[in-house]
Amino acid sequence: MSEHKGKPDLPGNITTYIENILRRMRYRRSARREVETELLDHFEDALHDCADREQRKKLAEEMIREFGDVKTLARLIRRGKIRCRPWWRTACVRMVQGVCLLIVTMALYVGWFFLGRPAPATDYLAKMNRLSRPSISDQDNAWPLYKKAIEYIARSDPDQAGFHYESDEPMKTVAKLAKRDISFEQLSDTERQEVLQWMEKNAPAWEYFRQGSDKSYYYREYKSGGDGKTSTPMLLSLSLSCLSPLRDIALLGIFQAQRQAHQSPRKAMETCLALARAGWHMQTRPVLIEFLTGVAIHRLAMNECIRIMAECPLSERDLMYLQGELIRMRAQGYPPVPMDYDRMAFYDTVQHVFTQGGPGGGHLVPKPFSEVAEISEPAVSILASLAHAGRDKTLEKGAEIFDHFGRVAKMSPWQRHTMQITTADDLLDSLPHYRYSLLMVLLPALDRVGEHRFRMIALDQATETIQALQLYRMQKGGYPETLQALVASGLIDSIPQDPYSDQPLRYRKTENDFVLYSIAGNYQDDGGTMNPEDQWARNENGRDYVFWPAGEAAFQTK
Repeated sequence: MSEHKGKPDLPGNITTYIENILRRMRYRRSARREVETELLDHFEDALHDCADREQRKKLAEEMIREFGDVKTLARLIRRGKIRCRPWWRTACVRMVQGVCLLIVTMALYVGWFFLGRPAPATDYLAKMNRLSRPSISDQDNAWPLYKKAIEYIARSDPDQAGFHYESDEPMKTVAKLAKRDISFEQLSDTERQEVLQWMEKNAPAWEYFRQGSDKSYYYREYKSGGDGKTSTPMLLSLSLSCLSPLRDIALLGIFQAQRQAHQSPRKAMETCLALARAGWHMQTRPVLIEFLTGVAIHRLAMNECIRIMAECPLSERDLMYLQGELIRMRAQGYPPVPMDYDRMAFYDTVQHVFTQGGPGGGHLVPKPFSEVAEISEPAVSILASLAHAGRDKTLEKGAEIFDHFGRVAKMSPWQRHTMQITTADDLLDSLPHYRYSLLMVLLPALDRVGEHRFRMIALDQATETIQALQLYRMQKGGYPETLQALVASGLIDSIPQDPYSDQPLRYRKTENDFVLYSIAGNYQDDGGTMNPEDQWARNENGRDYVFWPAGEAAFQTK
């Protein structure tokens, strides 16, 4: 009020009324001065002719009532001033307001981003153990015997935390011998002695392994290999350290079968079938790496069976035994490609690296993401987390890729080739990498898994077909003109399908032998010729995959 020139003598209720209006305007000072001057002048003019103080006070109260509520009047005056201000001032005000709003929003977002923490709620490790445990007697479980085999060869308990296994030098030599990288004759006398002593020393490990292969199922409780800092163990840190010693024991079995073959072909065949059963056990597990290890062991065993049939004299009884074991092994069908673990590991990792709730369902947290993606630079993990899609979108895209792969894994290579099926890699490449970097880190190389399974099935059925052809020769005095003769003789149920074509495996009788082959990954018949450097024709130089004569494939056990 002191800003008005002359300081008019007005009743106190008016000055108080004007002060309340100015205070409630909440506008810039110059505008309040103008409003103050206008109101004072208005009231002063209205009371100019009224000399009596009581009348002035009463008239002032009537004028205040006519003017109305202070709050409403202040809001109306403020609106009027805003409408009357120049456009450039309005633009400046709006710009300042926008900048302030942006700063506040960014501050809130940064606080929300950096203060957010993952809140894992589901124990996927316990869930997977529940789902994978069969409801049959523990006495039929192969794992206790496999565990004893590992303990013997590794000299430590595979179920203990921090279990670590490395092949010793004799085992490395045995692995090279089993894979036919070198021959036993190429070793020095000292090396031969070391290998034979090592095999004798670890004979109990093989015996436990063989006994385990006779069991009806294989169940091992999964344990986390993490540091235990989180309340729910992370499935991604699953301990699979037992696979390395099991692989080495399998290679020990292959080399043992090679040594047994010329002395006792039947015993060598039994060794190979024990390996095949163990490989079958691993294919029933829910973890993809276990499945692939089982496929590899099974293929090693079948290749060695073919080699034994090629090099060693087998009786009709031996061949019938092989046929019966192969039929018994696959009585329940070939195990499908498992996706349970990899899908659950993806969901589990998301709950450990994303917050729960908020925009997009939650955001990626830099620190746990850097640990999963093995990013050493904090700035990189922060930028990646800021750019990453939200939790809901990440889960949606991950589920889409896993569902797609689940469908594709059931299709043969020929079906995928002719239908031009989009690969999982293509789906990943179609996504913005900066938005879905977690998917790029987590998802395994899925496209070849189904193909490995179909190759194993083809090899398994080719082994049985070769055995049936040998039986036919013994019974009929020669090989048949077509494989249909084996079906007619009851030696096989059906002619095995070539996974790389819409036709059966190719068979051709020669003068004193036969050729059995798949056209392999170049999808064309090369007449049963094979490139040993590219057995399944993954590259342009590849040709057919030849099961028989055995010199091309069965001796290539890598």
